[in-house]
Amino acid sequence: MPINLDDLIPENMKPIMVEAQAKTDWSSYQQAFFHAVETTSDNLVMEAVAGSGKTTTILEGMRRTGSTDVLFLAFNKSIQVELASRVPMGVTTKTLNALGNSVLAPHIRARKLNQYKPQNVLREMLKDDIYKEYGWPLARLLSSARHNGIGIRTALGHEVWQDFLLNSDVFVPEERVEQFAEILRLAFSTMLDNFSDDFDFDDQLYMPIFKNWTFPLFHTVFIDEAQDLSFINHMQLVRLRDRGARIIAVGDSKQAIYAFRGADSRSMGNLAKTFDAQILPLSICYRCGKEIVRHAQRLVPYIEYHEASPLGTLVHHEETLHPTDFEQKSMVICRNNAPLFSLALHFLREKVPCYIVGDLAGDLIRLIDRLSASTSAQLILRLREWQEIETKKAIAMRRDHLIDAIDDKVNSLIPFCEEYPFPLQIKAAIQHLQQNTTGPRLSSIHKAKGMEAEHVYILRPDLMPAKRALDAYNNGDDSALEQEKNLEYVAITRAKLFLHYLPSGA
Repeated sequence: MPINLDDLIPENMKPIMVEAQAKTDWSSYQQAFFHAVETTSDNLVMEAVAGSGKTTTILEGMRRTGSTDVLFLAFNKSIQVELASRVPMGVTTKTLNALGNSVLAPHIRARKLNQYKPQNVLREMLKDDIYKEYGWPLARLLSSARHNGIGIRTALGHEVWQDFLLNSDVFVPEERVEQFAEILRLAFSTMLDNFSDDFDFDDQLYMPIFKNWTFPLFHTVFIDEAQDLSFINHMQLVRLRDRGARIIAVGDSKQAIYAFRGADSRSMGNLAKTFDAQILPLSICYRCGKEIVRHAQRLVPYIEYHEASPLGTLVHHEETLHPTDFEQKSMVICRNNAPLFSLALHFLREKVPCYIVGDLAGDLIRLIDRLSASTSAQLILRLREWQEIETKKAIAMRRDHLIDAIDDKVNSLIPFCEEYPFPLQIKAAIQHLQQNTTGPRLSSIHKAKGMEAEHVYILRPDLMPAKRALDAYNNGDDSALEQEKNLEYVAITRAKLFLHYLPSGA
């Protein structure tokens, strides 16, 4: 039986909510977009604000291309599945990975997906104790390197890897930088040499560009969530353009919040420049109530509410809420994870269901296992030791921004250590929060992107913007502060009817 390439792509944690919007009347913004699709051959970049009905607009745009030779590229599997049954006849839907895999497939001997390929290569090169400590972060670097175009827009030499390592978020002692840069270089070369025998998800994106293989022919290519694309994703679009495709990219530059994991923080602007694209706005938000949109205008002045939208309500709570006070199908979101885990512990004590969205729960469990404590009291001591060691590494490497992530992990676990006497109990509690599916959703803002709820609670609003971003801004670097403003905008626009601000003690 043939392999469905889309089935090889891992599911993304975030569910994508498609805005419900009646389309008897198109807005002036949508009409301008359709006019450009129908009457020009220009490449287009559509800046679509949160909740603007972009999916419905894209679908109508596909119908108006006048071609059945259209490709819709989805940023993740959930979007692709959602759109596959709704696109006009003749439109092909693929994830970015599935597109890359279709180009890669003729050049590989074995159709064997090995999602742990970087880890396996590193395990062969590192001693067990070194691999236990550094294997996972180095594997992440090998992935990030491919998304950033190492070997395509840079050389593959030792100095390139040393610079890449020093500018990463991986904690490496200064005396190990030279050694690890060489390990990364050798591991990357090994992966390139062995791609034909087994491949991973990043190979699907990287190898077709690195090898300059031929991409398929399409008349028009639509790409969604364009603000989250990495360099290698941009190159995929360039190769499609070079084969004759018209590129229509849709996204929201103010929802660009993934620079930390390899996304191009200036993706929308760079797409417009690369493809000499006409930029069109989609500025009416249909998701949020009017008061919520007005609140968002502090950050994004051009977002507009629809006249038919409900008023919407901002609620500033002065007192701590009991777990039973939260709406059942609500979302609670926070800049950091530690306040969410403290709140989740409160829910557990009161035997009120809730659940944690995202993968931090798994990270915390792995950290507990790594520290190998027999009691929670011992685990606290080892957490503090780990925190001190990792903080010193971050300072030595001049990566002060990493201290926030270190502190967040420790502060997420300490309340559980004080609640449960044994690490096994802590792990069981965290696993329950990860596996449960009822009650309010508790999520970091990063993981909440793409979600929505009638009631959204923002926990610890005082954490936005992060102090680190303000310090960087005061020192002349405004990029981190821009990401923080985007985070707040994303948080606000998750709410449909009620946006709640919780006090610090909630």
